[in-house]
Amino acid sequence: MTEQSIEVQLALLCQQMQAMIDESRSSRADMRAEIRSLKSDMADIKTQAAKWKGAFGVMLGAAAFIIGLVTVWEKIGAAFKG
Repeated sequence: MTEQSIEVQLALLCQQMQAMIDESRSSRADMRAEIRSLKSDMADIKTQAAKWKGAFGVMLGAAAFIIGLVTVWEKIGAAFKG
């Protein structure tokens, strides 16, 4: 091998290494962006779950209130019949 061909090969290797480094940085940046997006989505899901949990609690409370009213109504009706 001549000195010039060694320099050319070395330059090519340097270019390949630089391309790999750039690709690695790019993929890490893409991964960071994806992670940020997933964190945001997870926060949205948690917020929505909290809303549904609250709505479910309200519905359970309303159902218990209605059952209580019906029970009291039946007892009052039974008291006036008896």
